[in-house]
Amino acid sequence: MENAAEDVTLTGNYFCTADAGISISMPQPKTLRRLSITENTFFRLGHWLRWNATQAEGQDIEIARNLVLEAEGVQFPGDADLPRFASWFRDNVWELPELQTMTDRAEAGQLATLQTHVNMASRDSTHPDFLQTADSTLPGAPGGRPSLRNPTRGSEQRPPRSAP
Repeated sequence: MENAAEDVTLTGNYFCTADAGISISMPQPKTLRRLSITENTFFRLGHWLRWNATQAEGQDIEIARNLVLEAEGVQFPGDADLPRFASWFRDNVWELPELQTMTDRAEAGQLATLQTHVNMASRDSTHPDFLQTADSTLPGAPGGRPSLRNPTRGSEQRPPRSAP
């Protein structure tokens, strides 16, 4: 996402196997009014969020109820003030193995509740239960997680819109 976005909502998505799940560049002040990143699942990513540049002071930003699995980090601009960014994050769960350094864990703990392992039915993208869990207390893409192999499963058919 870059500059032109004013009101963005990303909810109920799966971001898998990439360098970054979501990459944001908002270098101009006052271009972004509202950003909501909620109830998503981030899996096998270098950075689950990458803030390349932002002038988001005073804007409504919410990054909440996301599940992060096998992701290395969040990238902020070089001169970022972590507490300012951290105020946008709430109720996220991040699987962060004990292998991470204490500094990494301390910073990640400001963005999410850390767990060393999250039980998933399968982490194999070819399995029908890929990224599904029976744990209703976990955040992420909404319960009844549809199979990513069959994206139409669970979607409803809508009648065509008639002309006015």
